[in-house]
Amino acid sequence: MRWAKLAALFLALAAAHAPVQAAWTEARTTHFIVLANDDAESVRDIARRLERFDAGMRRLHQLGDEDGAGANPLTVYILPTMDAVQDIHRFGRSYGSSYVAGFYSGRAAGSVAFTSRMKTDRSPLALSSETVPFHEYSHHLMLANFSGAYPRWFTEGFAEFNSTAKLEPETVGFGAPANHRMILLLLENPLPINMLLAGETRLRTMDAVLQVYARGWLLTHYLTFEPSRAGQLKAYLDALSAGKPSLQAATKAFGDLDRLNRDMNAYVRRRTLRYAVLSVPPVPEKAVTVRVLGAGEAAMMPVRMRLTQSVAKPIAVKLAQDAQKRAAPFPEDPAVQTLLAEAEYKAGEDDAAEAAADRALKADPADRKAMLWKGQVLTRRAIAAHATPAVFAKARNWFVKANRAMPDDPAPLLSFYQAYRAAGMTPPANAVTGLERALELAPQDDDLRMLLTFQMVRDGRLAEAKTVLAPLAFSPHRPPDNPAALLHAQIETGIATGAPVTLPDEPPALD
Repeated sequence: MRWAKLAALFLALAAAHAPVQAAWTEARTTHFIVLANDDAESVRDIARRLERFDAGMRRLHQLGDEDGAGANPLTVYILPTMDAVQDIHRFGRSYGSSYVAGFYSGRAAGSVAFTSRMKTDRSPLALSSETVPFHEYSHHLMLANFSGAYPRWFTEGFAEFNSTAKLEPETVGFGAPANHRMILLLLENPLPINMLLAGETRLRTMDAVLQVYARGWLLTHYLTFEPSRAGQLKAYLDALSAGKPSLQAATKAFGDLDRLNRDMNAYVRRRTLRYAVLSVPPVPEKAVTVRVLGAGEAAMMPVRMRLTQSVAKPIAVKLAQDAQKRAAPFPEDPAVQTLLAEAEYKAGEDDAAEAAADRALKADPADRKAMLWKGQVLTRRAIAAHATPAVFAKARNWFVKANRAMPDDPAPLLSFYQAYRAAGMTPPANAVTGLERALELAPQDDDLRMLLTFQMVRDGRLAEAKTVLAPLAFSPHRPPDNPAALLHAQIETGIATGAPVTLPDEPPALD
């Protein structure tokens, strides 16, 4: 009955998002792929502003640019309304939230963020059109550059702090008030300081969740700019990285927590708040490549967006059926056929997936995504047939080809490693090295992080495994008894006593 309801939801969403005649436009920069159903100049401007925001963030937080950034841009989908964003967020789920204005998903297959072109509200308390994409990208940048495990107040407070950035012709400013949170901060009952700092993930009401965003911004802003608290935020984060529980780390770094709470409440009522302005030059026009998507790619956009979400088999089958209809008029379009191959593979239709991948490769022999799906099909088919090592090697060769086409794409490296494990074979050293490189390129992917942890444990590299696993073990978005935390405790015991760490055959599901 549950799947029937989800299938009905899919049909309603598919009908609501039938292809439209407006043009989809793509703008590419070093760190972003921006997709919007809008004119070229508007999309170019969004991409340039996001790239400037990235430059300002890197300067503010003293971050370098990771190797392979150009191969792993964040794809940002700009949808026309918040309702459209919520439709994607609810896809394949039995729940949803009317509060979702945007969301982010970190994946080795390509991280994505969804937001909307909200009309600018004249009220100073309203969300601006850039607050949400800046917030979501802050999560992406944090996960890519800070390997620690942080409580929820700081992950959201960090994103809210950066989300109010002001882009001027030659500068980017950080620290502007989060006016869209002021009603919560000034008029509502505040979340108790202990609950905020404890990183509680099972908040009982949406009001409490929204308070984490609001008071997380306030505490981050206060600790960043208040001279009397200089160095306390760093001391707190260092204590967390050393494995201290959040409340213990907070008490040591901030002192009396009731006093901290009073100081925060007084701080937000000040007439003016400090603000950091950094010199950040404009992004040259030549740094942005813009194109209007072809008719086939535009027709497949509803499928493309939904393929970024993990769904159960019945929903994947429905999505593949929709993809077939949309792709039928475009048999020679490699982008269309690659998306069809992905949809068919996820629906379990290997023959159809391979045929689509072959059509894509015929049209564009260098299409690395088509190579990936070809390899995935051949690997799954070889497993089902209990094939010889030579057959598995032929399947893995497609991942090697994809890696050669784009060495800094983590997806082929991950697939190459997984193909050995799926075949029941011990991954060789080059496959393990590739897996480690994949995590360097896509540290936002939690399943990839868990996979590497398992491999390190099998190889007896317990100290390294402990470090790799820590962000998952202490994640503020998971309960204290989550599988990563339990495994982390086992690894610590193994390091201390020499006791073996027992692993299941495959890593547990994290979501």
